Amino acid sequence: MVPFTVVAFLIMQQVMGMGGLNIEPGEIVWLAQGRRLEQGALMSELARHRIILVGETHDDPGHHEVQKAVLTAMLERGGEVALAMEMFPRHLQPVLDRWIAGGMTETEFLDAVTWYFTWGFDAELYLPLLRLARTHRIPLVAMNIDRTIVSQVRTRGLEQLEDAVKKELPTLAPAVPEYRERLQEVFDSHPMMSRAGNLEYFIDAQRLWDGVMARAIAQWVQRHPRGRIVALAGSGHLLMKHGIPHQLAAMGLEKETVTLLPWNGQEQPLPAMAADFAWGTPPPPSDIPLSRLGVALEMVASALVITEVTPDSPAARAGLKVGDRPLRLDDAPLTSSHTLVRLLRSRERNPRPVLTFLRDNRLQSLMIDLNVPIDSVQ
Repeated sequence: MVPFTVVAFLIMQQVMGMGGLNIEPGEIVWLAQGRRLEQGALMSELARHRIILVGETHDDPGHHEVQKAVLTAMLERGGEVALAMEMFPRHLQPVLDRWIAGGMTETEFLDAVTWYFTWGFDAELYLPLLRLARTHRIPLVAMNIDRTIVSQVRTRGLEQLEDAVKKELPTLAPAVPEYRERLQEVFDSHPMMSRAGNLEYFIDAQRLWDGVMARAIAQWVQRHPRGRIVALAGSGHLLMKHGIPHQLAAMGLEKETVTLLPWNGQEQPLPAMAADFAWGTPPPPSDIPLSRLGVALEMVASALVITEVTPDSPAARAGLKVGDRPLRLDDAPLTSSHTLVRLLRSRERNPRPVLTFLRDNRLQSLMIDLNVPIDSVQ
């Protein structure tokens, strides 16, 4: 099944091909009026609304700087403010509450939400926002849906979901014709979907994805009639106001909602009606290669066990074997497979860490060279 982020990216690419405005880094444009704004003027316009939707390309640092600037400006204006994030499915709300209350460290939080399995993008891109929310003790709202439910809808349709699941879903607004056309173009252009998929199921899955996030926003607004919420989601969910904004409009919140798209200077022109406002950002830095060990891991009787070693990977070259039980990476205990991934993705990681493990009930250690190139491993 095609991952969430790939679908959102394909939708965004379809819209970008329509042509429109070229926005330079640092420029802020009121798209409906076709005029430039200063940052302070933008924030004043955003503050007129209770729901501020800010898009992103997930791995673009400039987009996250825009999001932080918006959240900071809304906090400075006082009153109730919340931050809603696509990055977290709804069932993780208790963990977010503990984070805001100061009940866990950053590493405990990332492991509790299994960040690199749940979302996957560099945590350092999002931690400044998460720290800001905790510093100011503002509510952090999980607004995404469990991806397994969306996958089930894409493959079998809404009606085949279990009754207990269907009862928990929001009423979904039908996709507007333009959105259906874009989704069909995405569907037809992707071989995996067009060969074995069902277009209506695909459209329903996208509506469900947008609708669940819209409902999470709407519920907070309804509980806090004087509050303002800044909601962060991939730009594909906001473009042309066909995704989350459309579902919010069906909930009677159209006038309460405003959309802002950070827009990379390297991207194609932005359609004039893609959002209410656009903020030009600089080209992102080159991708940093991920550090991967090259193993598959499982928890067996509360112990982490290597179940597969990828040939010619750092793990294989170091001499790790199936059945080895990792215990520590340098001085850090390995309590789960996510802990290992988090340590490997850390920007402060040791490129040649020592892995301590059990083999045949004997304690052993090996130095692992993470600079060995590898294509597709755990």
